[in-house]
Amino acid sequence: MQEKCPEEKTFSFPFQAYDVQVKFMQSLYDTLHEGKIGIFESPTGTGKSLSLICGALTWLREQEQARRARLVELSQCSDDTVHGKDAQSTTALSLAGTPTATSASTSDELSWVLEQHDHRQKLCELSDLKSQDEQLTKVISRQQTRAESKRKRKSDEASIDAEVEAFLSQQNGDVEKFADDDLLPVDVDLDGNDKDESSDDGEDEEVQCLKIFYCSRTHSQLSQFVQEVKKTTFVDDIRLVTIGSRQTLCVNPDVRKLHGITQMNDRCRELQQNKKKKATSETGNSKKTKNSSSGGCPYSNQSRVSTLKEQILASVEDVEDVVSAGREQKACPYYASRYAIPLAELVVLPYQSLLHASSRAALNIKLKGNVVIIDEAHNLIDTLTAMHSVRVTAAQLSASLSHVREYHTKYRSRLKAANLSYIKQLIFVLDKLLRPLRDNGSKQETTSIHTMEVFLQRAQLDNINLFKVYRYCEQSQLSRKLGGFAQRYNLQVSAAATAADSGSQATQVASEAAASPAPTSATSPLQYVVDFLRCMTNADVNGRMVITAGERSSTSSLKYLLLNPCTQFTPILQECHAVVVAGGTMQPVSSFRRQLLHAAGVSDSRVREFACDHVVPAEQLLCVTLEKGPSGVPLDLTFKSRASTQQVEEIGRIVLNLCSLVPGGIVCFFPSYAYEQNVIESWTKSGLLNQIGVKKKIFREPKLASNVESTLADYARCCQLTSSGDHRLTGALLFSVVGGKLSEGINFADDLGRCVIMVGLPYPSTQSVELQEKMSYLDRQHAGYGREYYDGLCMKAVNQSIGRAIRHINDYATIVLLDQRYSRASVLHKLPTWIQASTHACSTFPAAFSAVRNFFARRKAAALKSP
Repeated sequence: MQEKCPEEKTFSFPFQAYDVQVKFMQSLYDTLHEGKIGIFESPTGTGKSLSLICGALTWLREQEQARRARLVELSQCSDDTVHGKDAQSTTALSLAGTPTATSASTSDELSWVLEQHDHRQKLCELSDLKSQDEQLTKVISRQQTRAESKRKRKSDEASIDAEVEAFLSQQNGDVEKFADDDLLPVDVDLDGNDKDESSDDGEDEEVQCLKIFYCSRTHSQLSQFVQEVKKTTFVDDIRLVTIGSRQTLCVNPDVRKLHGITQMNDRCRELQQNKKKKATSETGNSKKTKNSSSGGCPYSNQSRVSTLKEQILASVEDVEDVVSAGREQKACPYYASRYAIPLAELVVLPYQSLLHASSRAALNIKLKGNVVIIDEAHNLIDTLTAMHSVRVTAAQLSASLSHVREYHTKYRSRLKAANLSYIKQLIFVLDKLLRPLRDNGSKQETTSIHTMEVFLQRAQLDNINLFKVYRYCEQSQLSRKLGGFAQRYNLQVSAAATAADSGSQATQVASEAAASPAPTSATSPLQYVVDFLRCMTNADVNGRMVITAGERSSTSSLKYLLLNPCTQFTPILQECHAVVVAGGTMQPVSSFRRQLLHAAGVSDSRVREFACDHVVPAEQLLCVTLEKGPSGVPLDLTFKSRASTQQVEEIGRIVLNLCSLVPGGIVCFFPSYAYEQNVIESWTKSGLLNQIGVKKKIFREPKLASNVESTLADYARCCQLTSSGDHRLTGALLFSVVGGKLSEGINFADDLGRCVIMVGLPYPSTQSVELQEKMSYLDRQHAGYGREYYDGLCMKAVNQSIGRAIRHINDYATIVLLDQRYSRASVLHKLPTWIQASTHACSTFPAAFSAVRNFFARRKAAALKSP
């Protein structure tokens, strides 16, 4: 992209960087500089976030410096080009018409055309650079006068507060009934050039600058990332914006009180529409105004939102800071953050906002020529698959059909011909989608899977343009209108109400006199169906239709299953200058390469893979693979053998021995909840659980997510209490499940995780028809790819769980892998490289017991020697 990348860089790392961190940052810098796709693995506890920040922002800073140098260069040569070479070229062309110059005329003309083309390109580039600088100068200038503006704003606070209070009292009071016009669908022209619904007016198109998009799974992870940015020197001049959902950023009490993100989105959009209607009415000096639920959101005042946007760009602020500022300034943080994207250099956002094309369009995110960094990407394939696979239940289909029929009956005399036609088509589609769920003669639940072509033919929908039906539902805002209609006329929307008789209309319209006013933003079950219709427009080869038919509508469903996630990831790979996926446990990466990179046509030469060692010395970690238990019984923990009494008791004896040997906390992972329950019951009967309880206080992963925090707090308190040595217990034992609530995002540092036990290999059930179809699809691409994917699912789960043990450079722990299959080279090579280096294969329990005992003896001796 620029000049050749130097071999070594100076990164503004806030602390003394470890060697692995320097290598990480250098490799990341090279990846961005060369415009490649990077797969980066850095174990949790090695400063991955800071390494990503410093490596990426160092590259971004140099690009900005190069841009400014280019601006100076173009500015200096612009006048010379216009007054010098152009004049010469004009003179040459004037002479080219003479007979003596005919032989050189063609060459001169071609040279002149090329020079003019190059000149125009430079002028366009200069114009863009100047426009960007002018906008940035305005932002900085406005922020320098913020103190004066804030004093002025103090005098306006009374009127602003009055506006907000009036809005809230209107929402809580007894307002006029809504006109039926509010419930009619928006007129659309599907054959015309409709304006993209996702584009919001109120903000002019701005010049885009080079930026890095950083995304992770949760808002808490994004907040932690922003806090890491604040530790660096980049905090002084980086323009950072955090994008969140309305659920996170909205400050309007009327919207925040709603349950569910869909209702909040609908209500917010409705308020924006009301604002536009009001503005249009005022512009046209119309005396006639429609009744509506409000005149618009009082927090969407354009002047105050613009001020908040400039504040976001002027300093690094996390979500909590932006929300607090929004409340103080009576300005919307959600839209202020969106409007700040064009001039931001680092955009921090959740998976959904980046990986979903419709979300990118709604946020006006431009990926062309920019950089994308996807963190916590170990499950990216499954994330893309789940994000673009949609399930709709029989209850939702039935309720939608019932409501659309009632809506059609109520308003058909007032609907335009196009609206009436599409609503009739929608009724037909809903009825046909319900039939395979209705006609199940068996009382047992059955599951079948079909190609989209076969499903559409059997459902008699192959002659319907589903894409147009979907676009109509989206652009007409029918689901929002239907939600308001259902709430206003007291139509029941619960699954229980519609499940009683899915083939008949489950609700009746109440009389208008008894109708109560209701906002038009009530969530309609049709919204789930619209999402489902969107998936049905995908190419036949990329997905399957899964039909689950049961005796009750609550257990019956249609599900679109995405088989080829590459179709959703390819636009990102094609548009971006560079893409980086990073995680603490990326191994094994073979399936990732095949499904997301090779399938998109990415060559191996464009891919850089980097995996660093842990910052802890190798002697502070011991990983043991165990083939036999204390009784010499081979550990055959396959699905068909692991439930045997002999295997369960052998596992119990191993755990008991380790509890007498390992100080502090032990975390024991089981492959499933059912197996964990079976083991606990068996140990209780045999008395093993009581023997273990003498050594360690026993905790179990809670069934409710709300109880996780308290369980972990009690577990940590017990580990810390017993670590002093003044207690009869030697620590605590926590039973957990792979893929459960404690296998990801929980840190078992120091005494909380001196030993991690992995019971068996947690392969997913092959009885799943969805997994079977996915493996078959991959095998059709190439023999063996299905099994590779299946093994990868298992080993990623293992690596994610055992990576919880080591958290910082002074930490130490042991990992015990219980299953004779762990000794196979094919399995060992799928462990993270930093764990492989400390792995010892033990064919007998005495050998493993001795290795663990010696490890803790050495750690105890080292602790005594340290000051």
